Amino acid sequence: MRRWIFNFVSVLSLVLAMGMLVWGVRSYFRLESIGKVIDVVEEHDELEREWFAYSTCGRLYVASNWTQYHYDKADPLSKTHRNWIYQSGPANSTWPGPANVPRNRVTANVRDRSRGFDVRIISMGHRTMNWSSGTLWTNFSTWAIRLPHWMVALVLLILPAIAWRRTMKARKRRKRIEGGRCIHCGYDLRESFESCPECGKPIAAEGVKVSS
Repeated sequence: MRRWIFNFVSVLSLVLAMGMLVWGVRSYFRLESIGKVIDVVEEHDELEREWFAYSTCGRLYVASNWTQYHYDKADPLSKTHRNWIYQSGPANSTWPGPANVPRNRVTANVRDRSRGFDVRIISMGHRTMNWSSGTLWTNFSTWAIRLPHWMVALVLLILPAIAWRRTMKARKRRKRIEGGRCIHCGYDLRESFESCPECGKPIAAEGVKVSS
Protein backbone atom coordinates (compact mmCIF):
# COMPACT_ATOMS: atom_id res chain seq x y z
CA MET A 1 0.00 0.00 0.00
CA ARG A 2 2.78 2.42 0.92
CA ARG A 3 4.64 1.63 -2.30
CA TRP A 4 1.50 2.30 -4.33
CA ILE A 5 1.00 5.66 -2.62
CA PHE A 6 4.66 6.57 -3.16
CA ASN A 7 4.47 5.66 -6.86
CA PHE A 8 1.24 7.62 -7.30
CA VAL A 9 2.71 10.72 -5.63
CA SER A 10 5.87 10.35 -7.74
CA VAL A 11 3.88 10.26 -10.98
CA LEU A 12 1.80 13.24 -9.86
CA SER A 13 4.98 15.13 -8.96
CA LEU A 14 6.45 14.34 -12.40
CA VAL A 15 3.32 15.65 -14.14
CA LEU A 16 3.42 18.85 -12.05
CA ALA A 17 7.12 19.32 -12.83
CA MET A 18 6.46 19.04 -16.57
CA GLY A 19 3.54 21.44 -16.22
CA MET A 20 5.73 23.93 -14.34
CA LEU A 21 8.36 23.83 -17.12
CA VAL A 22 5.68 24.42 -19.75
CA TRP A 23 4.28 27.31 -17.68
CA GLY A 24 7.79 28.73 -17.40
CA VAL A 25 8.18 28.79 -21.19
CA ARG A 26 4.72 30.31 -21.58
CA SER A 27 5.59 33.02 -19.03
CA TYR A 28 7.99 34.64 -21.53
CA PHE A 29 5.00 35.40 -23.74
CA ARG A 30 2.17 35.98 -21.25
CA LEU A 31 1.86 37.37 -17.74
CA GLU A 32 -0.70 35.27 -15.88
CA SER A 33 -2.09 35.52 -12.39
CA ILE A 34 -4.51 33.34 -10.49
CA GLY A 35 -5.82 33.93 -7.01
CA LYS A 36 -8.56 33.23 -4.52
CA VAL A 37 -10.16 35.89 -2.35
CA ILE A 38 -12.30 35.31 0.74
CA ASP A 39 -13.87 38.48 2.12
CA VAL A 40 -15.99 38.30 5.28
CA VAL A 41 -17.89 41.53 6.02
CA GLU A 42 -19.63 42.31 9.30
CA GLU A 43 -21.09 45.51 10.73
CA HIS A 44 -17.84 46.93 12.11
CA ASP A 45 -15.20 44.49 10.92
CA GLU A 46 -13.98 43.02 7.67
CA LEU A 47 -11.56 40.13 7.21
CA GLU A 48 -9.94 39.53 3.82
CA ARG A 49 -7.79 36.51 2.91
CA GLU A 50 -6.06 36.31 -0.45
CA TRP A 51 -3.83 33.70 -2.09
CA PHE A 52 -2.38 34.42 -5.51
CA ALA A 53 0.40 33.54 -7.94
CA TYR A 54 1.95 35.62 -10.74
CA SER A 55 3.95 34.11 -13.59
CA THR A 56 6.01 36.18 -16.04
CA CYS A 57 9.40 36.05 -17.77
CA GLY A 58 10.46 32.80 -16.10
CA ARG A 59 9.62 34.00 -12.59
CA LEU A 60 6.92 32.75 -10.26
CA TYR A 61 5.61 34.99 -7.48
CA VAL A 62 3.42 33.37 -4.79
CA ALA A 63 1.91 35.25 -1.88
CA SER A 64 -0.68 35.07 0.87
CA ASN A 65 -2.30 38.22 2.28
CA TRP A 66 -4.32 38.66 5.45
CA THR A 67 -6.06 41.99 6.15
CA GLN A 68 -8.38 42.97 8.98
CA TYR A 69 -10.33 46.25 8.97
CA HIS A 70 -12.29 47.88 11.77
CA TYR A 71 -14.57 50.84 11.04
CA ASP A 72 -17.58 52.64 12.42
CA LYS A 73 -19.95 51.06 9.91
CA ALA A 74 -19.46 48.82 6.92
CA ASP A 75 -20.04 50.07 3.39
CA PRO A 76 -23.61 48.99 2.41
CA LEU A 77 -22.24 47.75 -0.93
CA SER A 78 -19.64 45.48 0.73
CA LYS A 79 -20.81 41.88 0.98
CA THR A 80 -19.20 38.64 2.10
CA HIS A 81 -17.89 36.81 -0.95
CA ARG A 82 -15.53 34.06 -2.08
CA ASN A 83 -14.22 33.96 -5.62
CA TRP A 84 -11.37 32.96 -7.90
CA ILE A 85 -9.66 35.58 -10.06
CA TYR A 86 -7.69 34.89 -13.25
CA GLN A 87 -5.91 37.56 -15.28
CA SER A 88 -3.68 37.45 -18.35
CA GLY A 89 -1.68 40.03 -20.28
CA PRO A 90 1.60 40.68 -22.13
CA ALA A 91 4.76 39.47 -20.40
CA ASN A 92 6.32 42.11 -18.15
CA SER A 93 10.02 41.82 -17.28
CA THR A 94 9.71 44.30 -14.38
CA TRP A 95 7.00 42.31 -12.57
CA PRO A 96 6.92 40.42 -10.32
CA GLY A 97 9.63 42.17 -8.37
CA PRO A 98 11.42 40.89 -5.26
CA ALA A 99 9.22 39.33 -2.61
CA ASN A 100 11.19 41.13 0.10
CA VAL A 101 10.96 44.93 0.17
CA PRO A 102 12.72 46.28 3.31
CA ARG A 103 10.45 48.48 5.41
CA ASN A 104 10.87 49.91 8.89
CA ARG A 105 8.46 52.79 9.31
CA VAL A 106 7.06 53.56 12.74
CA THR A 107 4.96 56.68 13.34
CA ALA A 108 2.13 57.68 15.65
CA ASN A 109 -0.43 55.96 13.40
CA VAL A 110 1.57 53.42 11.38
CA ARG A 111 3.89 50.52 12.10
CA ASP A 112 5.17 49.01 8.85
CA ARG A 113 7.93 46.41 9.06
CA SER A 114 9.26 43.52 7.00
CA ARG A 115 11.96 40.90 7.05
CA GLY A 116 13.33 38.43 4.54
CA PHE A 117 16.05 38.12 1.92
CA ASP A 118 16.70 38.70 -1.77
CA VAL A 119 19.47 36.71 -3.51
CA ARG A 120 18.59 37.58 -7.11
CA ILE A 121 17.13 34.28 -8.33
CA ILE A 122 15.02 33.82 -5.21
CA SER A 123 13.53 36.20 -2.66
CA MET A 124 11.25 35.73 0.31
CA GLY A 125 9.66 38.17 2.69
CA HIS A 126 7.15 38.68 5.48
CA ARG A 127 5.58 42.10 5.95
CA THR A 128 3.28 43.36 8.71
CA MET A 129 1.52 46.73 8.86
CA ASN A 130 -0.68 48.20 11.59
CA TRP A 131 -2.55 51.46 11.05
CA SER A 132 -4.92 53.23 13.42
CA SER A 133 -6.76 56.54 13.60
CA GLY A 134 -9.27 57.08 16.38
CA THR A 135 -11.69 54.14 16.35
CA LEU A 136 -10.54 53.02 12.91
CA TRP A 137 -7.69 50.52 12.46
CA THR A 138 -6.22 48.09 9.95
CA ASN A 139 -3.94 45.09 10.42
CA PHE A 140 -2.14 43.65 7.41
CA SER A 141 0.19 40.66 7.03
CA THR A 142 1.68 39.04 3.94
CA TRP A 143 4.04 36.20 3.11
CA ALA A 144 5.60 36.12 -0.35
CA ILE A 145 8.21 34.21 -2.30
CA ARG A 146 9.62 34.72 -5.78
CA LEU A 147 11.61 32.02 -7.55
CA PRO A 148 12.17 30.71 -11.09
CA HIS A 149 9.91 28.06 -12.57
CA TRP A 150 12.85 25.71 -13.15
CA MET A 151 13.63 25.66 -9.43
CA VAL A 152 10.09 24.55 -8.58
CA ALA A 153 10.30 21.89 -11.32
CA LEU A 154 13.63 20.69 -9.93
CA VAL A 155 12.15 20.21 -6.45
CA LEU A 156 9.15 18.38 -7.92
CA LEU A 157 11.50 16.01 -9.76
CA ILE A 158 13.12 14.73 -6.54
CA LEU A 159 10.46 12.09 -5.84
CA PRO A 160 10.32 10.83 -9.46
CA ALA A 161 14.13 10.53 -9.42
CA ILE A 162 14.00 8.44 -6.23
CA ALA A 163 11.23 6.26 -7.70
CA TRP A 164 13.23 5.76 -10.92
CA ARG A 165 16.36 4.81 -8.95
CA ARG A 166 14.39 2.29 -6.88
CA THR A 167 12.89 0.78 -10.04
CA MET A 168 16.30 0.44 -11.71
CA LYS A 169 17.80 -1.08 -8.56
CA ALA A 170 14.96 -3.62 -8.25
CA ARG A 171 15.28 -4.53 -11.95
CA LYS A 172 19.04 -5.02 -11.61
CA ARG A 173 18.56 -7.19 -8.52
CA ARG A 174 15.93 -9.31 -10.28
CA LYS A 175 18.15 -9.88 -13.33
CA ARG A 176 21.10 -10.93 -11.15
CA ILE A 177 18.93 -13.37 -9.19
CA GLU A 178 17.56 -14.88 -12.39
CA GLY A 179 21.09 -15.19 -13.80
CA GLY A 180 22.48 -16.83 -10.67
CA ARG A 181 24.69 -13.87 -9.82
CA CYS A 182 25.44 -12.06 -6.57
CA ILE A 183 23.02 -9.18 -6.12
CA HIS A 184 25.77 -7.08 -4.52
CA CYS A 185 28.70 -7.44 -6.93
CA GLY A 186 27.31 -9.46 -9.87
CA TYR A 187 29.73 -12.39 -9.43
CA ASP A 188 28.64 -15.74 -10.93
CA LEU A 189 27.34 -17.94 -8.06
CA ARG A 190 26.34 -21.03 -10.02
CA GLU A 191 29.34 -22.97 -8.66
CA SER A 192 29.11 -21.48 -5.14
CA PHE A 193 27.13 -22.79 -2.16
CA GLU A 194 27.35 -20.70 1.01
CA SER A 195 28.77 -17.25 0.23
CA CYS A 196 29.89 -15.11 -2.68
CA PRO A 197 33.61 -15.69 -3.38
CA GLU A 198 33.97 -12.08 -4.49
CA CYS A 199 32.27 -10.03 -1.75
CA GLY A 200 31.62 -12.70 0.93
CA LYS A 201 27.87 -12.06 1.25
CA PRO A 202 25.78 -15.13 2.25
CA ILE A 203 24.04 -16.67 -0.76
CA ALA A 204 21.00 -17.92 1.17
CA ALA A 205 20.15 -14.32 2.17
CA GLU A 206 20.16 -13.23 -1.45
CA GLY A 207 17.58 -15.70 -2.78
CA VAL A 208 19.85 -16.69 -5.68
CA LYS A 209 19.29 -20.10 -7.24
CA VAL A 210 22.61 -21.97 -7.21
CA SER A 211 23.80 -25.48 -7.99
CA SER A 212 23.19 -28.17 -5.36
